[in-house]
Amino acid sequence: MPLPVPSRTILPSSAALTLLALTLPEARGQNEPVPAPPGYPTDLVVVPKGDVYLGIDAKKLLQTAKLYARGRERALAIARRIQARELGKERLTIPTFYIGRHEVTNEQFAAYVKAVWPKARFPFDWWPEEEQNKVREEYYKKNKGKGVPPFKPLEYWSNHYKDLKWEIPKGMEKGPVRYVSFDEAQGYCRWAGLRLPFEPEWQRALMGDSKSRYLWGEKWDPKNYLAKLRYERMSKRRCREVCAAPEARSVFGLDDMIGNVWEWTQTTSAPFASFREEFNKVNKLLRKAKEDPLFEPDFDGSRYICRGGSFITASQQAQLAFTTTARFAVSGFQTTEALGFRVAKTVEPGFDTSLLWYRTRFVNKNLGTASLSLPNTSELRKIAKGEELPFEQRAVERWDLDGEIIRAYHMVSFIPLRELNVTKERSFISDSAVMSSGERQGIPIAAVFTTENLRLKQTDRTGKTTWTDIPPDMYTVSYRGPGLPRELEIALGAGAKHFRSFKLRPSQMKKSDLEKSSKKKKKAKKKKKKSKRQLRNQADLLALKNWEEICDRYGMSDDDIKAFGRRTKPKDILIRAGDLRIPVDRAILLFRKHDGDYIGWQPYQKAVSRTNASRSAPRIEILADQDMLVYHGGPRIKPSSYRLQFQIPVYLAKGELQKKWITHELAYSAGKEKKTETRRRIHPKPRRKE
Repeated sequence: MPLPVPSRTILPSSAALTLLALTLPEARGQNEPVPAPPGYPTDLVVVPKGDVYLGIDAKKLLQTAKLYARGRERALAIARRIQARELGKERLTIPTFYIGRHEVTNEQFAAYVKAVWPKARFPFDWWPEEEQNKVREEYYKKNKGKGVPPFKPLEYWSNHYKDLKWEIPKGMEKGPVRYVSFDEAQGYCRWAGLRLPFEPEWQRALMGDSKSRYLWGEKWDPKNYLAKLRYERMSKRRCREVCAAPEARSVFGLDDMIGNVWEWTQTTSAPFASFREEFNKVNKLLRKAKEDPLFEPDFDGSRYICRGGSFITASQQAQLAFTTTARFAVSGFQTTEALGFRVAKTVEPGFDTSLLWYRTRFVNKNLGTASLSLPNTSELRKIAKGEELPFEQRAVERWDLDGEIIRAYHMVSFIPLRELNVTKERSFISDSAVMSSGERQGIPIAAVFTTENLRLKQTDRTGKTTWTDIPPDMYTVSYRGPGLPRELEIALGAGAKHFRSFKLRPSQMKKSDLEKSSKKKKKAKKKKKKSKRQLRNQADLLALKNWEEICDRYGMSDDDIKAFGRRTKPKDILIRAGDLRIPVDRAILLFRKHDGDYIGWQPYQKAVSRTNASRSAPRIEILADQDMLVYHGGPRIKPSSYRLQFQIPVYLAKGELQKKWITHELAYSAGKEKKTETRRRIHPKPRRKE
C-alpha cells in the first residue's frame, strides 16, 4: 500500500505534473478516465484518494425489495434475502490506487496462458465446439454399452485441459475472459505485476464518494437504465466486447462495472460494520408489519465477494443486481460463464507482486521465526479498509506492452526483515559469524524477489573477479561478519591438539591406540588445573567431542587443522547447503534460495550503521552505467525507531537498466505534490562543569 512520501524533495516529471492536474476535480471532465502515468499498462486508470460508502440501511433494503416484487410475495422474500448481505454502514477513506478501465479481455489473458503453459488452464469457452463433439463421440464410443454417466464437458475440460486444443472464439478477442477461478485470476495478476481490487476500492472506482442507489440515480428506471447498459432488447443480453456501453461508465470513467460479467475481488465474505444493527431494524419493521422475519445470511469466510452484475442478471434480477451495492459471494474454485475480473494496482512499485509471491509461494524456513516487512493477515484487513501502513519494501518495475496486452512484467524487489532482536551493530556483526552453525551461516537481513537474471560479483584479494548467476526466483540475503563459527573454532582447537600427539585422525587409528590415548587423557585431566576459558554450554562440549565430524562438515583438511592456532586460521569454509565455499576473513552477503540452498555470495565493504528510521527512508539506487541496483535500507532493531542500514548491490544483464524502470520516487511524484520540509536543527546542551 502507499507509503509516506520521502522527506527530500523530488521534482515531478512533466507527465507526472499532467497526471496531478488531471486528478483534480475541476480539471477532470465528467466520466473521463485519467490514465496511469507513461510506462504503466495502458488500460490502468487513476482513482484518487477519497471517501467511499459501503452498505445499505434497513429502509433502503425494504424499499428496493418492494419495488422489485410489485406485490409478488415470493419475489419479495427473494429480494430481501439477496440484499441481506449488503446491510450495514461503513465510511472509509481509500488511498490513491490504479484499476483496470475494463475487465481483463480474452486476448490479454491468452498472453498469460501462452507464457506459462501448461501451468495455467485456458478458459472453458476457448474449447471449440467441434473439438468438444469429437471428444464426446470418442467417450461414448469407448464406453459403449457400459452404462457410464453422461459426458460432462466442463468436468472433462477441467481434468484434461493440457491435452485439448483451444482458441479464442472469433469476435470475442476483446470480450471479458470468463470461466476463471479466483486462483486463476490471482495467477494472472501475479504474472502481470498487478492484483485484484479490494471491495472498498471497487466501490470507490464505481461511485466515488456518492451514496446513490443506482449509477444514475436513486430510483430504478428500467427502460432508461437498461438502454444505457445496451440491454434494452433480449437479443442484446449476452456477453459482449468490453467498453460497448459508454453511457454506463462509472464516476471515474471505468467501463462495464455494471453489467457484462460479475467481477472477482480479493475481499472475503463478511458483514459490513453495523450489520447487526441494520439487520435487527429490518426484522423490527417486518414484525411491525406482521410479515415473516428475514433470516441472517451465511457469511462464509472461504468465499470471495464478486461485484457488478452480469448479462444474465440483466434478464432475471436487474433491479437488484445493478444496484451500486450488490454483492455476490462465490467459492474460490467456481468458474461460470458470467464471472470474470478486472485488475488493480498499488502505487508502490512491486508491492502487489511481492505480497502475492510472499503469501502464495514463499517458504519461510530459512528465516526461522522472523518475517519480512510485508503485511500479515490482520494488516492486510486494515489495508483493505484504506489504512496506510508503513512497509519498507522497495522495488523497480516495468512492463513489456503490446497495446493493452501485457507481454511480460519485470521486477526486482528488496524486502528487509521486519525486525531483528539486537540493539547494537557491534554485537550483530560478531554474532553473525560466531553464532553461525551447521547449514545456517550469517544472520538473515532481507529477501530479494526477482523476475530478472541477476549476477553477484566476487573479487578476491588478488583482484581476480568472478561472477555468480542468480536466476529469477525468491532469495534470502544474510549478512556474515568476519570470523569463524564458534563450533568450528572449538573443533579446530581440539583437532590441532589431537594432531600434536598423534599423526592420524581418531577415525584412522587402531582400537588399541584409541584406548591408550583415552587413558592418557584421563590422567592428564586429573593433573590439569581448571582452565581460565570455560566452555559456555552443551553445544560447546559437543563441538569438542565431535571435532572431526564438524571439521569435515566445514571442509577442513588435515593441514588446516594442524596449522590452526592464534595467528593461523582458515581463510574460507564450506557450506554444505549448496556446497558453497565462502571466505571467513571478511564480511560478506550470502544469497540463499528461499526454499533451498545457498547459491552465491559477494563481499560487503560498507559499514553496518545504526540509523534513525524516520530520517532515512529506504531507497533503491540505479547505477545504469555499472548495470547495478543498490538497495539502501535494512531491518528495524530495538528500539523499533532505529534500523540497521545496509547496502545490498545486485547486477543485471548489460543494458537492462538503460530501459525505463519505475521507482518509488517516480511513482509517488506522479500522485502527490512534494513539499520541501524545513527542519530546525537542535543543538545539544553543553555539559555543566563540576
